[in-house]
Amino acid sequence: MEQNDQDVLESRITRLGILNSFRITAKCNLTNSQQAQKQQYDSKHQCPKYKMSDLVWYKDCRRNTRKGGKLESVWIGKRIIVEVLEIGTYKLDGLKRLFNATKLKPVIKEDVVTELPAKKTKLIETITKK
Repeated sequence: MEQNDQDVLESRITRLGILNSFRITAKCNLTNSQQAQKQQYDSKHQCPKYKMSDLVWYKDCRRNTRKGGKLESVWIGKRIIVEVLEIGTYKLDGLKRLFNATKLKPVIKEDVVTELPAKKTKLIETITKK
């Protein structure tokens, strides 16, 4: 009886050792796969670059309608880039805070609407004629 218990214990220990080696192999494969995916993403991804006086939409990161409003657009306003600061950081006309390039989207020329104040529409018209 004791020999049988000893054999069962030894077989379980060997199975645990095999299981541990499988876990180590899986973890190594996972990290290799993640590194390959990151390299592929980084090789194709470029942060959008804007110039001064470009017309852009800006993203509403803190929505006023926190509950519901899932179907509302996250792009809330059209603004003109007033200042280009560090790489990927921009100051928009009429707003105090700075925006990252990932939170901006260029306005297509056909997309320009006259909802901006009159003095800004002249500037927009000169930009879109270029």
